[in-house]
Amino acid sequence: MKNDNSSVREKAIQINSSDFIYGTVAEIGAGQETARWFFRTRGASNTLAKAMSAYDMQFSDAIYGREDTGRYVCESRLKKMLSHEYNLLVQRLDSHKGENSCFFAFSNTVAARSRRTGNRGHGWLGVRWQSTPRGKANEIRIHVQMLDDRNISQQEALGIIGINLIYAAFFFSDHPYHIPKVLGEDLEENRIKVDYIHLEGPDVGDHNPNLLNLTLIKEDLTEAIAFNENGAPVQPTEFLYGKRVLHYRGQFRPLTKHHIELYECADKQVKKDFPEEKGLINFADIDYNEFAIENSNKLNENEFLMRHDILRSHKLPFFVTNIPEYYQLQEFLEENKVKKSYLIIEIERLEKIFSQQKYKNLRGGLLEGLGSLLRENTSLLVCPSVVENKVIDALNFAANRPYESLINYLLQQKRIIPTQCLNESNLQIKCIKTVQKIIENDLSWKDDVPPEVAEIIEKNGYFKTKI
Repeated sequence: MKNDNSSVREKAIQINSSDFIYGTVAEIGAGQETARWFFRTRGASNTLAKAMSAYDMQFSDAIYGREDTGRYVCESRLKKMLSHEYNLLVQRLDSHKGENSCFFAFSNTVAARSRRTGNRGHGWLGVRWQSTPRGKANEIRIHVQMLDDRNISQQEALGIIGINLIYAAFFFSDHPYHIPKVLGEDLEENRIKVDYIHLEGPDVGDHNPNLLNLTLIKEDLTEAIAFNENGAPVQPTEFLYGKRVLHYRGQFRPLTKHHIELYECADKQVKKDFPEEKGLINFADIDYNEFAIENSNKLNENEFLMRHDILRSHKLPFFVTNIPEYYQLQEFLEENKVKKSYLIIEIERLEKIFSQQKYKNLRGGLLEGLGSLLRENTSLLVCPSVVENKVIDALNFAANRPYESLINYLLQQKRIIPTQCLNESNLQIKCIKTVQKIIENDLSWKDDVPPEVAEIIEKNGYFKTKI
């Protein structure tokens, strides 16, 4: 992403100079920053029928109606704004300008950074537009997080991405996978995150919404995207906010009974050690680099879609993250307001967590990294592993190691919690061996995976080619 505001100016000029683009801009919460770009360049009257803001909550409710949740910065609010403004525009101007105009309504609802609560600024932005005069409407919606410290800088970034969004809608909707790149233009790194995108309409080019969201990571617009139990993209904070989560980072190639064993053992242990815990949400975490083709700016789309189908078949929500270390993952979860995090790991990964090399970029080294990982609301649930026919668990793992005393302290504080396996044979299932069985047409692979996973693998012929 480059820092060149002349480009966003050129976009605004191109929109203003169009003979057919005409619409309204309604912005709530962080100034009229998108409309400002049209006014700063020539010809705004050629583009805007109306520009407005409604900051008072009662005033906003009178226009758009009240949300059942009482929230104002949410996707349902954005949908109401787009529907109201677009329908009003068509109702009032279709007879006058509809024959030669492609109408649009741009809306955003935004909460700026709060110094009182420490919450980051975030918001929902969207455009509903016609690609041809009196054509059926298309729609694009995105969620952004604003990372600048100063509110004035947040407003500036919001205006840039607003213009980029309108520009992308009119000039790139037939190339959906290019839209994330357009959204990030003219913005320096660490100013805006885009962690969710939805695109629909009769004039929108063919695309897979799951791959479109994955492209947000590819274009460095976010470090994480989320999918619910039905496999649909969801905004990460909406999924995580206020939740108690039980999660495991793995390849899931495929999801096996080994993974199921890990979740069931961990869930049982949490209920035993923390009987007050209710409503744990399970999710999987897959490293984005599993789908990035090395030395290329391309994605292995088939690999992603295969694992998406497999996890969806088991109704297991999952994240794709470009977050290398566990302590960074916990920082991400805290930023997204997770109430309690239970991270499932195996002995091999626990050993890596206590490796000094993992934290060489931190001034405080191992202790700083562990401090970031084992926050007040975080516990590691350590599952046993079978090593040379011997079961190794968290209780015997640290014996005679330099950090034995530290491990024992963390065990006492329940920051590290050993789990007991329910079925040792499941722990010995390895994904790579399961895939090899599929390739060799050894039907015993079906014993390694849940029935619904076996069904989806057979139905789609997954893993039939060599690794």
